[in-house]
Parts: sequence; structure tokens; C-alpha cells
Amino acid sequence: MILLSRRAAGWAVALAAWVLLLGACQAAGPPPPVATATPRTFMLLSELQAAGTPATSTATTIVGYLVVRPDGAVLVDGLTFDAGGAVRILDTGSAPVWLGAEAPASLRGNLRSAGQIEYASVLARGTLLGPGAYGTGGRYRFQLDAPELAQLPPTETTVAALLDRPAEAQGQLVRVIGGLLVRDTAGLLIDALGPGGIPAPAARQIKLRGPIRDQALLGQLRGAPSGSVRFGQVQIEGVLRGGALVPMAITIVS
Repeated sequence: MILLSRRAAGWAVALAAWVLLLGACQAAGPPPPVATATPRTFMLLSELQAAGTPATSTATTIVGYLVVRPDGAVLVDGLTFDAGGAVRILDTGSAPVWLGAEAPASLRGNLRSAGQIEYASVLARGTLLGPGAYGTGGRYRFQLDAPELAQLPPTETTVAALLDRPAEAQGQLVRVIGGLLVRDTAGLLIDALGPGGIPAPAARQIKLRGPIRDQALLGQLRGAPSGSVRFGQVQIEGVLRGGALVPMAITIVS
């Protein structure tokens, strides 16, 4: 009887331990899903101005370049670089937005200089006012009220990565190097160009959205024998929209 009681007690202890272990496993359940960062959302000036001026109570986040000139600071969506490295605001059809008399103190150490212009890629958040007359001499049609600016460094990537993993580029300003082909004002970025501007075998390509009207850039590209196509190795900073790359700054690279 004593032996049976001990055996029964042992089984009872083992069973209780097993029940507790099973209950703990069931309570724990599967591990929770790993949280993923929500991509930043922003608009281009062209998108914002095409949609019309939002209500004055609506704050908007805009991607662009902070440009500081002697007459004040503005937000633009395109820059152009000449062969000597001088930079100017590119006429993209979008109106520059007045930000204020000077750059925020938090960004002054991050500005790049080119002639009389200092600039940096930024996210700007504020309420768009206009159309009206803002800034020095009332020369600007739009103003960002109470702007909050944060530097947005470009993310280095490749043509293949933009095509294969476009989700990674969402909410990013990307920087990519490749061969640019321009016919009339339509552009393609190719990951490898051969002699004469002919794409290399199995080369990947991504369409550039919008017309290429940067005359300083076009003047630095080489012409194909046909004369209708211009090409060259370039670096592009821009954002991905609908499977196409929206260029904001294009520079020649050797």
C-alpha cells in the first residue's frame, strides 16, 4: 500500500507538472508579430499645388530642397547643376514656397554651399498659404506657415532594388547612379550603358516621371549618332511614385 501510494503520488506530481506546462504553453500562444516601421508619407510640391491649396487648418508634409539665398529661404522641388558645379533652382513648373528670412538654426550646419546658394534635402511640415504675395518684395505666390523642417538624407540604392523592392523606397528620398537616356523630354535610367549609349545586355531600367527640361544637364550629355537621343552617366536624387522615379536633382558623374 505504501508502495502504491508513493507511485500514485509520483504520477500525480508528474501529471500536475505536465498540466501546468501545457497550460503555460497554451497561455503563451504564438509569438506576437514583429512590428514594422510605418513608411513616412509626404507630398511633392507638384502634387500639392496640382491638388489645389488645402484648407488653412490643414498641415502638410512636403519633400523638397531647402534653398537659402540672400533674400531668404524657400522650398523647391528641383535643382540644376551646371558643368562648373554651380547650382540653381530648376524650373519644374511648381512654384517655390517661401519659408522665411533665414534657415532654421538646427539645419545651418547641414547646408551645402554652391555660389550664393546654400541647400539641403528636407521634409517640411506646415500649412500652405496662397496664392498671394509673400516674401521679399512679394515675389512668392505661396508660403508655408509655421514651418517645421527636418533634414532628409538620401538613401543610396540601385535601379534593380527600386524595381525588385519598391516598398523599401516608400517614404524615402533615394539616390541612384546609372545611365540616363533622354529622347525629346522622356527619360529612362539604365543600370548599365554600353558604348554609344546602348543598354548593356540584360540591363534593368526604370522610367523617369515627368519631362526632362534641365537644359544645363542636357547640354552635358552626349549625343547618339542618330542625334535624337542623349545619354550619360548620372546620379539622381528623387522619390518613387507609381513605379517611376521622380527626379529632383540630376548630376553628371564620371
